[in-house]
Amino acid sequence: MNELEFIRSQIALEYGHAAAVRTACSTALGTAAAPASAGEFLGVCANYLVFADRRGEIRDTTHLDLLRPQIAAGEREAQALLGELQRSLPIRRSALDRLAAAIDPDRAAAATAAENQMTQAAPIEALLHDYLASHAGVHANQRALLTLCDSHYDIMQWRQAAGVDADSILEERERYARVVASLPDGLMP
Repeated sequence: MNELEFIRSQIALEYGHAAAVRTACSTALGTAAAPASAGEFLGVCANYLVFADRRGEIRDTTHLDLLRPQIAAGEREAQALLGELQRSLPIRRSALDRLAAAIDPDRAAAATAAENQMTQAAPIEALLHDYLASHAGVHANQRALLTLCDSHYDIMQWRQAAGVDADSILEERERYARVVASLPDGLMP
């Protein structure tokens, strides 16, 4: 496997894990008679999703910075994809920030009074619902975005955008393993 294949494979793995965690989280939230372990599970999911999607947010911002100068005005589909990515980032960031504040006391302490009031008023389940709603359609756009990157990036740009290194790989694996280990009975990742 060459370096580009490794980078793309790691990104695909991370996107797949994040999608699986979002699905399991959504299933747990939709269970009428949630098991007692569901609260702990949702907290572990929230921790994973904050980590994974902060990485995704950095990637997406870097993709915008790298791709915009390379995409010609006549490439309407590519321009539309970048426009949608640009519009979705603040919505996703806002939901992610509220979720992060709910699970991170240090972040909550640094948040503005308005953010604190809103986050304290909403249980983690409500914040997860908002977060999951903010990610509707993201997976399909990610595939199209990666295809666009393939046609415009060289290996240096892939390295820059991916943010894949040994530490991030290990941390993602550890966080995902915690999600899998905390799965309530009958729930699949």
